[in-house]
Amino acid sequence: MTIGTRREWLRTVAALGAGSLADAVIPRALARAPQQPAQEPTAAFRAQIGAVPIQARQLGENLTPLSGPGGNVVVLHRSDVV
Repeated sequence: MTIGTRREWLRTVAALGAGSLADAVIPRALARAPQQPAQEPTAAFRAQIGAVPIQARQLGENLTPLSGPGGNVVVLHRSDVV
């Protein structure tokens, strides 16, 4: 390989030096570590909400509120609905 100009020679020497420095500074295990794909914000939020259980609390004989991170609902138990 022939390097024609001084600028090409300096560029080659700088690239070799940077590669040697990176090899000495960065541990090999870290340099070859697989990259974790970034989790999109919506999926992260759904996973966080899904980890919290829905709580049911009996208020009366036929009234139960359900509370959770996504909102609250009140359930009215009735047997006379047709």
